[in-house]
Amino acid sequence: MLANTGRRIYRYRYAVVLVWVVALVAMLPVAPQAQNKLLPGGFTNEDYPSAQAHELLKEEFGLSSTGLIFIVSHGEWAPFSSEFVSASNELIAQIETHPDVAAIRSYLTRPGLVSNDGRMALIEVDLDLDIEESLVVLDQISEHLDPGELELVMTGGPPLYRDIVIAGGEDLRRGEIVAFPLAVIALLLVFGTLVAAVMPVAVGGVAVAIGLGAIYYVADWRDMSLLAFNIITLLGIGMGIDYSLFYVNRFKEELAKRLTVEDAIAKTHSRAGVAILFSGVTSVIGVSSLLLFDLTVLDSIGIGAVIVISIALLSAQTLMPAALSIIGHRINRVPVLPSRRLGENVWGKMAEVVMKRPFMFLIPTVALLIALAVPFKDVRPGAADATILPDRYESRKGFDLLRDEFGWDITTELLVAYTFDGDPFSDANLRSMHRFGQALEGLPAVDRVSSVVNLRPTLGIDDYRELYKHPEAIYDASVMRLVNNSVRDGIALFYVSADLHPFSPEARGLVDEIRSFSSDNPRNVYVDGGAARTDDLIDSLYDRFPIVVAIVIGLTFVSLMVLFRSIVIPLK
Repeated sequence: MLANTGRRIYRYRYAVVLVWVVALVAMLPVAPQAQNKLLPGGFTNEDYPSAQAHELLKEEFGLSSTGLIFIVSHGEWAPFSSEFVSASNELIAQIETHPDVAAIRSYLTRPGLVSNDGRMALIEVDLDLDIEESLVVLDQISEHLDPGELELVMTGGPPLYRDIVIAGGEDLRRGEIVAFPLAVIALLLVFGTLVAAVMPVAVGGVAVAIGLGAIYYVADWRDMSLLAFNIITLLGIGMGIDYSLFYVNRFKEELAKRLTVEDAIAKTHSRAGVAILFSGVTSVIGVSSLLLFDLTVLDSIGIGAVIVISIALLSAQTLMPAALSIIGHRINRVPVLPSRRLGENVWGKMAEVVMKRPFMFLIPTVALLIALAVPFKDVRPGAADATILPDRYESRKGFDLLRDEFGWDITTELLVAYTFDGDPFSDANLRSMHRFGQALEGLPAVDRVSSVVNLRPTLGIDDYRELYKHPEAIYDASVMRLVNNSVRDGIALFYVSADLHPFSPEARGLVDEIRSFSSDNPRNVYVDGGAARTDDLIDSLYDRFPIVVAIVIGLTFVSLMVLFRSIVIPLK
């Protein structure tokens, strides 16, 4: 069947090439703009428990775990000098005008926000947005600000999150800049002629350009992660070159048998075309499994991968044979290396040696694969933090300043909401809150718990009952602040601190322990914070992973069974 398809492509070769040229011309204007429509995020889901906790805290307390930190300094002014204070107030006034700013805390109103050497100060900004939404407004906020004579560095969760994604994409593109010329050199060594070497590269470039153009339009009707851009360039070049290399090599072999160009195309299409077709189908099956995960970033990668692999497959099945039909014997033009039949002399002999002594090669190969796989058992899934960023990023510079100049440590900070019915200071609810607070303090990993029932270790339930009989009579400012800011009818807020890296397995274990505390309703404990989001992300991936693997293996087996018309070979 594919042989006849090859002959039809040969017959209409100019029309086929024209269709691809039209598609390329249509996509070229929008392909470079695709990146501007993609979002640097996609790692959260509104159904995650941490996302539900975030919404609850935002609704009840106006709290947001999404915030920015501005580090302000001046070469000559001290933070409390009149000039510095005036400039800081002007900057704060500018920040307040942004509609997504929920609250501002500065060194002028809160102690402890000045650097150890007294030269720098902090302005903390809470955003009325979740982490994904905040990524969209970062540039708006930074471009809107004019710090005057102050030096300004912006850091915090959203800038670090955005820069980690952007840095990954930039690193990948730098790798592609190096890899692309190396691929051309490798193709020159394989084919020995410039024309043959250029063909796979050209087809790969076409796949990337059209794939990016397709993503540009897909992003109009759904959110797409910036990582989709990276996957399209990576797979487009790789798959395009791989499929085309296979096709060109087979075509050259058929021409060497003194076949006509039409017969060579038909023979190549019936052999290499079949292998490329099923290779592409199994690849599409594999990457489409990412659509089964409920994360925008994985959806985006899956959509981008399916699009670009499909385009690379289609171009190898149509554009490549049409172009080779036009080029014909000129495929051997512009030789750069002496003609040689390396494949038959080396690879054929290697296959014969392996087939004569299969166990001599099988045993050490399996042993090597096992040795390479053993370290995987110690892999600990987590999330990246600021330390992976180069210091050329502003957010990383700010992170280093917070650590070195302000003495900030990387610790786990959790906001825990405990819900109940009615008045928080009723006897039953106060007892329930006190038990919960004591349980939190009893966790080995917890260093500190702050709440209306965790004021001092020496206070018991009777003391709290007496204290809160008349909460309006409380004169201690810190206690009054806790009452005003962390208690509402039906809900109380607990601030939990632990000396753990927020993305470590230990921090995730702490989140699971806190969520397991429950009196009557298993949904009356809500946890928000970086460790909680990481825990939800990893749990989501692991929950669906076995199902995804089973589906991919099943569909791949069926496609290979159709290709080989055998059950045994796909099992191997």
